[in-house]
Amino acid sequence: MNRLLLFLALCFVCIGCNEKPLAGQSSPTSTAQENKPSPLEEAIGKEFLTPPDSVEQRMKIREVVLNYLRTEHPDWQFQGMALSHYEGDPGYYTGVDVVVNGKSKLVPLKVWLLVRENGETYWKVGAL
Repeated sequence: MNRLLLFLALCFVCIGCNEKPLAGQSSPTSTAQENKPSPLEEAIGKEFLTPPDSVEQRMKIREVVLNYLRTEHPDWQFQGMALSHYEGDPGYYTGVDVVVNGKSKLVPLKVWLLVRENGETYWKVGAL
């Protein structure tokens, strides 16, 4: 009886160690190729690689907001900016201190990192 169990255990180990796929199963390499992420999936994954509170990310957001102000409101004078990010929220909140017609004004804006279908990312600024 013990010899039979030992024989069966060895058979199972041999079958389990066999690297060839069984009939009807795909090989691990073809499965990995089939599961390769699309450019969109890759971009979405990379979107979260840079921490939202990193200096690099904050500098990029600051640049995006300044470009927005130069384009949309060229007569406004930029004074300063505060930036906040809340966990679970994909956007970034900014408070921008500007001078408009000689008066100081605090403008709340939200900055979004968006992803196109082809995986390309771009920034967009909008008023709150």
